[in-house]
Amino acid sequence: LGIFTIGLPIRPDIPIIVACFLYPMWAGRLASALKRRALGVAEDDGVSVADGRVLVYDRLADFGIALCVIIAVLEILSLELGVAFTSLLALSGASSVVVALACQDPLSQVIQGLLLTFNDKFRPGDEIKFGDVAGVVTAMGWFDTKIRLYSERTVVVPNSKIMAEPLVNLSRQRWGQYRTELRLRLEDADRVEATIDEIKRGLAGVPCVITRGRNLWVHWREIAKDALVLVVDVKIAYPGGSTPFYDAVQVCNGKIRDAVRGAGADFCIPTSRRI
Repeated sequence: LGIFTIGLPIRPDIPIIVACFLYPMWAGRLASALKRRALGVAEDDGVSVADGRVLVYDRLADFGIALCVIIAVLEILSLELGVAFTSLLALSGASSVVVALACQDPLSQVIQGLLLTFNDKFRPGDEIKFGDVAGVVTAMGWFDTKIRLYSERTVVVPNSKIMAEPLVNLSRQRWGQYRTELRLRLEDADRVEATIDEIKRGLAGVPCVITRGRNLWVHWREIAKDALVLVVDVKIAYPGGSTPFYDAVQVCNGKIRDAVRGAGADFCIPTSRRI
């Protein structure tokens, strides 16, 4: 209306063209909102808490809605303005090869994103680790995934890279394994059995150490040239790599130190040091 008022020339069919785009887009957004409500996709502080397969259905439905909107726009254009819909299809078919070549990498990223979500390797909010990347997943997109590192920096990783790397979901681990090697003095050979008993007794008193079955191992593995080698292998009731896990490791190391000293033994001094 403002354009007509100031006297600028305008084609009479411009409002029709604008309406042809706006109404289908509005209907598409409404359908997307109803779809998300039906699937129960919730948002909690910007992080989706939906099931992995539900997210796949959500994305596929978004693609179907977008396709319906495009077809509706073309149909309205053909009815209102006489644009030949079959001609548009023919043109799109002729250019499909060029578009496919140009969009080969983006389409690959989209497929990898769907596979990643459908496999349910992780969800937004999970703590994951792969390659040199470790942190909390904040968002999963069509082309990439956003991960908040432990340094509070956010990185955007292509979905294809995540699919190509061995991945560990720390949030789904129920326990972690801690293994360490102790080197005692050669003159403590008569105290090794007492030291092992003290270490087992000390570690068994740690609440987070699992003692059922063979989960608490302490063995005298080797008599080296300069030391007696003991191996301690315990299972801890926290996911490996998490902060509670390393806190528990610190407690276990303290118990091992006290047990060695309590048995009258001591750690040996290395005969060589790496600079």
